[in-house]
Amino acid sequence: MKVKLDCEIKAHKLGQGKDGTISQLENFYKDIELMIESKSHIPSYPRVITDTWDFNSQLGIQLLDLYELYKKLGP
Repeated sequence: MKVKLDCEIKAHKLGQGKDGTISQLENFYKDIELMIESKSHIPSYPRVITDTWDFNSQLGIQLLDLYELYKKLGP
């Protein structure tokens, strides 16, 4: 997932990004790193995606799926 975020950030820098903003994507990347380090981290990205991104965004769907799996792991 981090690779997909990195690719989308690079696409934005080339003017070809589809989802979110560079700032959002960089924050999501940091959130995922914190999720890897700690099962008790509560990421902020799901709210941003559901509130501002296109409902059909494949990257958004994959990020939300990741969050659902993460919640199942529990602290």
